[in-house]
Amino acid sequence: MAKISTTTDSQSRSGCRRFSIAIFVAILSSIALIIGLVIKAKTPPTFAAHRSERDTVVSLIESGQLPSTEIRIDEGQDITYSTVLLPEKYKDIARDRNVKIARKENILEVAFLIQTWKYGDGTLYFVYRSDSISDKTNPFRADDFLLFGGANFFEAEALAPHWYRIAEEW
Repeated sequence: MAKISTTTDSQSRSGCRRFSIAIFVAILSSIALIIGLVIKAKTPPTFAAHRSERDTVVSLIESGQLPSTEIRIDEGQDITYSTVLLPEKYKDIARDRNVKIARKENILEVAFLIQTWKYGDGTLYFVYRSDSISDKTNPFRADDFLLFGGANFFEAEALAPHWYRIAEEW
């Protein structure tokens, strides 16, 4: 009888060990997943990611195929401001699917929100501008762009012809 009891205890301990190892592996996997999600959330996307989709959206805006909303006209500057809610198929190219637009005479600016910080006081955009200003000024000023005049902190970098990375804080 004692021998049967010893075998059962041995099997029980072996089962507990396997269960403990499985729990340990599950906890480590969960921690690794959480760390990966946090790192991905903190890392801004590169300009190359979704570049062709952003170019397509700009073409649709230029041709009037994407309807804009919230039109506001700054009569003193002759600038028209509006937003476009992107179709579902373009949801990954702007953080909240809204794209800011500014028009002045033959200039078009389209800003894709990429990332925010400080509870939304700081923002990072990829911006298309129909007239390339990369050869006009360096460093850029907020007033060089229709959408960003008045920002407390402003940093711009030319990424490609007509494309800029803009960080701002209000």
